[in-house]
Amino acid sequence: MKNSLLTVLCLIISTLFCDAKDATEVGYTAKYTIDIHGKTDKVQFVCLIPQTIEYVQQVHSINYSRPPYRVFDKDGNRYAEFLLLSEKGVVTIEISAQLTLFKHTLQAAKKGKKVCFEVTDKHLLSEKFIEKDDRLIQSIGLSVMNLDTLKRIRKLCNYVKQNMTYTGYNRREVGAAKALEQLGGDCSEFADVFVALCRSCHIPAMTVEGYMLTYSITPKHSWAEVYCGRDGWVRFDPTVGITSDVNKLSNKYIQLSMVRNDDVLNGGHFYYYTYWGDPVFINEDVSFQYSR
Repeated sequence: MKNSLLTVLCLIISTLFCDAKDATEVGYTAKYTIDIHGKTDKVQFVCLIPQTIEYVQQVHSINYSRPPYRVFDKDGNRYAEFLLLSEKGVVTIEISAQLTLFKHTLQAAKKGKKVCFEVTDKHLLSEKFIEKDDRLIQSIGLSVMNLDTLKRIRKLCNYVKQNMTYTGYNRREVGAAKALEQLGGDCSEFADVFVALCRSCHIPAMTVEGYMLTYSITPKHSWAEVYCGRDGWVRFDPTVGITSDVNKLSNKYIQLSMVRNDDVLNGGHFYYYTYWGDPVFINEDVSFQYSR
């Protein structure tokens, strides 16, 4: 009896330890400094903010240095909008969030922690920057059609990692077709190519954006979510230098966007602003607080 109780106790402690290890507590602050001078009567500023996604991340709190005009959802993303009326000089907007990040892997999905985003036709379509009907992309997709779904996904992810070169941060977006032709790009191109390849062989996939807690140039990062059938949506990161083993991806991803061509942000990333009057200038800084 004592041995049985001891065994149960050990299993409980082991489970708690594993669950703790598979979760990361993190805080971050996005600071936007807006320089307003001249005859500018109004500035409209909108940015992405995180939301709770079961088995991906839990948002505990979001604090604003000034109240947003509104917080709203569209196409699966969440945004905060600010209106600056007749303000002059340097205006600062700080958004601080506290989150728990979970290990969103295939292994976790197989253990029942399945991520269930709605699967729609848009996850299979060709769109700007994800040209899944491009001839080269189609030919690569066709080459893996004889494999089962998971093997196809892994083969395509490895193809991107093994054949493309990371060329550093690129302000000019070129899209999947051009990036594959050039065999180079930054994380956006790696994600676009991989998603286009998945869609080319009828596997729902989407480009995801957010922050990466470990980085060398910028915390802003792009990766992918791919639909793995009964295992639901699984995170894959095709950028070279990040592990090829989908089960070993760290839980250091803060997810902000699941929309590649974001109408709210005028096709841009992370934030967008409009002004009435003379031009304004915005500087962005992101900092993290977490146990490494």
